[in-house]
Amino acid sequence: TLVALDADGNVKPANDPSKNFLVEFPDRPVHVGDAWTDDNLKVLLQVDRTLKLFRSFALLRSYRLLSVKDGLATIEFSTTPKTPINEPELRVQLVQRLLTGTIVFDLKRGVIVSRKLTADNKVFGYNGAQSLLHVTMKQVEQLIEKGDVARGDGKTESR
Repeated sequence: TLVALDADGNVKPANDPSKNFLVEFPDRPVHVGDAWTDDNLKVLLQVDRTLKLFRSFALLRSYRLLSVKDGLATIEFSTTPKTPINEPELRVQLVQRLLTGTIVFDLKRGVIVSRKLTADNKVFGYNGAQSLLHVTMKQVEQLIEKGDVARGDGKTESR
């Protein structure tokens, strides 16, 4: 599907994986070691710069329940293109969206208490035969409880 931008250049699907941080749980009970997938993630990649045309591509997010301890579920995930994307000009637009990581979910409260995301992706030949783009990223998020204060060293303290 090709998409043209509006006059303001605004066309972004609501389920872009770079914005979607929620875990899509399956409709069945999940046990430690079980895996499941979410293939409802879409991303728009620019296929023609002159005409400002975009095409929607589906991504697959795979999950695995690693452990449940003290009411906290630890889930690992990875994101990959649903179908191979071989064109370097398109792959270079994906490097920051193909995330892997872990999410810790509080089962009793129904909230994410921490999330660690990483990306380490390379694209060769995106701007000529000698070009290489290597993106590395690490993002750590932690739920701060009411009454806790964030410190400059990334930790929290109670007040």
